Parts: sequence; structure tokens; C-alpha cells
Amino acid sequence: MKKRVISAVVALAIVIPILIAGGTIFYFGVGVIGLIGFNEILTLKEKDKNP
Repeated sequence: MKKRVISAVVALAIVIPILIAGGTIFYFGVGVIGLIGFNEILTLKEKDKNP
């Protein structure tokens, strides 16, 4: 649980300035976060295939 809280604080420290900056930086940040999320989904799918 402690690891998740620390991860959330770090993520907020990265995301909040991106939201404030807006514009191109915001779109780039959203793209990067989307790619990270997509990678996580693919990793979970691979783990599901290999029991």
C-alpha cells in the first residue's frame, strides 16, 4: 500500500505541472501517459497468456 501512495504522489508531481503548462506540453504528456498505459495493458495480457 505504501508503494502505491508513493507512486501516486510522484505521478501527481509530474502531472500537475503538465496540466498547468497546457498547450503542446499537455498533448505530449497525455500521449506519453497513454503509451505507458497501453504498454501496461499489453504486459498484463501477456501475463494472462502464460500461466
